[in-house]
Amino acid sequence: MRYLTWRDLSIGMTFQAGPVAITPTLVSEFARITGDNAALHTQPDAAARTIYGGLVAHGMLGMSLAHGMLRQALAGLHDDLIALTAVGAWRFHAPIRASDSLLARFEIIELASHTGLPRGTATFTVTVLNGPGHNAQTGRTTLLIRTDPHSDAKATARADGSPAG
Repeated sequence: MRYLTWRDLSIGMTFQAGPVAITPTLVSEFARITGDNAALHTQPDAAARTIYGGLVAHGMLGMSLAHGMLRQALAGLHDDLIALTAVGAWRFHAPIRASDSLLARFEIIELASHTGLPRGTATFTVTVLNGPGHNAQTGRTTLLIRTDPHSDAKATARADGSPAG
């Protein structure tokens, strides 16, 4: 893994992460944690009688895993990643089945420095694939990133990037 800094990032830069195996246990645990225990997610026999023909993951599980994969893809930034600040235009195109393996692709579409502050935001398009070339989800997400690795931006940053206090 190569160490990255804010200066290494550029519009059009792409990253990929995964695979992440979707299992019935993972889907069941997500249902337990969220309280969404719909039969489609928790009861194989009932789920088999739906249009999906079996257990499917919650859409938010795919979205959550995508953000974890983004963190993995950007591991070279180490502790310079401060916070997730926005998620937008998220679309659910196809079910994620309890037997799928997910990949995620990310492309930087916007970089914005915060004048006078040691941080900026990077906005990414996100594509979650549940098979070769099969888009399950797409969206956009924005991360707050330290622009000066020698600063202690986390002590003074709000989620929107403005100074605290």
